[in-house]
Amino acid sequence: MYAAYSSKGELIYANDLKNICRQSVYYCPDCQQVLSHKISRKGKGYFSHVTSCQSDTIQRETKESLEHQTGKSLLKYNLELSGYEAHTEYNLPQIQQIADVFYYGKTQQSVANVLEFQRVPVNSSQIETRHTNYLQLVKHCQWIIDDKVFKTGYQQVWLKTMLNYSKELGFHWWALDIKQAELVLKFRMPLMYEVYNVKVAEKRFDLNKTLDNYWDFSQASFLNDVYYSTYRLPIKQRTYFRQLKSIMVNSIYQNDIRLLYAEGVLLQMLPAWMLMEKWHFLVCKTPGWLCLAWFYWLLSQFELKQFTTKDFAKGIQQLVESEKIVLASSPLISVDIYPHLSDAVLTKFKEKKLIFKVNNMQWRVLTQQNSF
Repeated sequence: MYAAYSSKGELIYANDLKNICRQSVYYCPDCQQVLSHKISRKGKGYFSHVTSCQSDTIQRETKESLEHQTGKSLLKYNLELSGYEAHTEYNLPQIQQIADVFYYGKTQQSVANVLEFQRVPVNSSQIETRHTNYLQLVKHCQWIIDDKVFKTGYQQVWLKTMLNYSKELGFHWWALDIKQAELVLKFRMPLMYEVYNVKVAEKRFDLNKTLDNYWDFSQASFLNDVYYSTYRLPIKQRTYFRQLKSIMVNSIYQNDIRLLYAEGVLLQMLPAWMLMEKWHFLVCKTPGWLCLAWFYWLLSQFELKQFTTKDFAKGIQQLVESEKIVLASSPLISVDIYPHLSDAVLTKFKEKKLIFKVNNMQWRVLTQQNSF
C-alpha cells in the first residue's frame, strides 16, 4: 500500500517518507486500521497492515474505490443541499478513526452525527468497536450498506451483521444505490420468513433533492409513501419425504437430531410445513428447520397450561444459553431480541393453528391438533 492517512487526516504517500517512521501513526484508507511504514529492499517506501486488512481484498480495484468515493460524495452533497455542514474523511483522533461523513447543523445547538458507508463485509466485532467508539463523540452513527447486497435475498451473514432496529421502523437497513443516486430504506423486516417469498417495506430518497429532516433518522415521515417489495425466486416443489431424508442423512445434523431425540422429538413428529417450506430466522445462525424443531419442543412444555409471550421468550433464551440455537452477531441492535423473536414465532404458530389466544396476554396450545 503506497498511501495512508496520518493522525491529522492528511493523505501521506509512502515514498515521501525517506526513513522508517515508527513514532507516527497511519491509517488504511479502506478499513481504517493501523498501518506501519516500511522500506523495501529497493529503497521504496510502502505501508503494511499490522493485522490483515478488513476490506474486500488487500489490493482494491480502482472501480470499487471510485464507487466508495462516489457514495460518500453523494451523501455529503445531499447533506449540504439539506442545510447541514458536512465533511468526508473526517479524522477523529480521540478514537483514532476516520469517519466517512461527519455532519451537523449550522446552529450552535446542533449535535454531530456520522455516516459510515460500508460497501464490503468486515468482521462484526470491528463494526461493534467502531460503532461504540463513534458514539463516544457523536449523537448518532448510521451505517449504510451497498444496495447491491439485496439482489441475492436477505439471509447473508453480512446483512445480519448490519441489521438495525428502532420502534418506528422495526428491523431495517439503510443502503445506498449509487447508480440511481438514491438512499434506500428497507424496513419492517420479518424475523421469520420463507427464503423464496418475503415481503419488505421499502422507501427510496432521491439524493439530488432536499431531504430536510430525514438525516436526523428519527422522523415519523419515514412511514409515508411506503412501497412493498417482494423477493421471490422460482424453486422446485419441496416434497416432505425428500426434505426429511435430506436432513436425516446429512452428517452435519446428526448431533442435532440426537439432541432432539433425547428430548422426545422425532423429525417425523414435526408439522410438514416446517420442513417443506424453507424458513429462515433473520437473527439466527441456526438453520430455520432446526430453530422450528426446538420451538416446537418448547411449545410442548406449555401443553397443559396457559403461557405468555414473555414465558416463551424466556424459553428461547434458555435454548440459546444451552447452545441448541445460535444467534447471529448483530452489533448494531441494542434491544432485547428475545421478545421480538418470541412474538414472531408465536404469530406463525397461531397462523398454522398450533395455538390460540386466550386473551391479550395469554396463549394456549391446541393439543387436539398436535402429537406432543
